[in-house]
Amino acid sequence: MNIGFIIVVRTDSKRLKNKTLINIYKNKKLIDLVIKNILKIFPKNYKLIVATTNRIVDQNLIRYIKNNYKNIEIFKGNYLNVALRFLNTMKRFDLNYAIRVNGDSPLIDMSLIKKNLKFLEKTKYDIITNVYKRSYPKGQSVEIISRDILIKYIKNISKSRKHSEHITSYFYKDNIFKKLKSRQIKNKKDFSKINLSIDNQRDLEFLKSIVKKKNKTDLKKLVILRKEFDQND
Repeated sequence: MNIGFIIVVRTDSKRLKNKTLINIYKNKKLIDLVIKNILKIFPKNYKLIVATTNRIVDQNLIRYIKNNYKNIEIFKGNYLNVALRFLNTMKRFDLNYAIRVNGDSPLIDMSLIKKNLKFLEKTKYDIITNVYKRSYPKGQSVEIISRDILIKYIKNISKSRKHSEHITSYFYKDNIFKKLKSRQIKNKKDFSKINLSIDNQRDLEFLKSIVKKKNKTDLKKLVILRKEFDQND
């Protein structure tokens, strides 16, 4: 069984321009933090792939990855249909399962992903997720997706711009999710209203404050720090 991490990323953003290549701390860019986080648990037999687009605007990102990382693969695919880009990445690198990592989620708890990967050893799920009926913060999304289930539904997903842009949102329609062989991850407390992704300048300043402290921060601590940060606004 082939498994890989796919970082879904592009450089243009309406709210935070070129955010993936913004310097965060000591010349480390946002994409560096995302990659560094994955490498904490990265098994040697897995692939790590950056799935971006073939547009001119994303060439700087592609060059940066090629110049700084020898063992990271790059896939250039469809700009608008991100679900198709994700599926074609899996096909290109012959992945049976892929762990989706968003390029704006440098604070995701990798131990949560590591824990849930173990369930694939016993059961071949269609999807393992903490996004359906979310209780984790934005920026802590765990989605482990089978290639077979994407192939089965890609035509339906591609009919909707909303679903094709968000890869998995089609699966979270109640009538569809009930048909899937799924493992649903829930947090003890509902942190769904907390944002730990990097969407705007305020999120960026929060990330910089975390990185500068160099402290190990679990999910509970991150939630507390984010609440304190927003209260001081």
